[in-house]
Amino acid sequence: MSSLGLSEVPITEGNLYVITGGNRYPVAEFNGYIDIVEDEVIVPVLGTLTKRPKTIKAYFVVCADLKYDRAHDESRISSANVFEAVGNIQGRNKILAGMRFEDSDPIKGELRFSIPDLRLIEELLER
Repeated sequence: MSSLGLSEVPITEGNLYVITGGNRYPVAEFNGYIDIVEDEVIVPVLGTLTKRPKTIKAYFVVCADLKYDRAHDESRISSANVFEAVGNIQGRNKILAGMRFEDSDPIKGELRFSIPDLRLIEELLER
């Protein structure tokens, strides 16, 4: 699989929440960015390698300046939970809802979440 970075959109003054049992609990304050990438997968079809259609995906990346909430800290960060982030994106407060935890990089201090909202991704690519 190869990825081509399409856009990187900064998020400032953000708050990360976990959604559990219909309730929203604060997890952390952050600055981060949305990383929009185009993925292309090469798969074997009848003995030849062929490229699968490209898909555009977006990942929300929380950066190293995380300030965890004491009551609901990093122990709540797992792929079993649904997350929501609120932050300043391109001068406007936006909500990133329905996110799932994808990966973390403890060396960089980053957490990655997948963004399922295709309408938001299209809106960010148009700017």
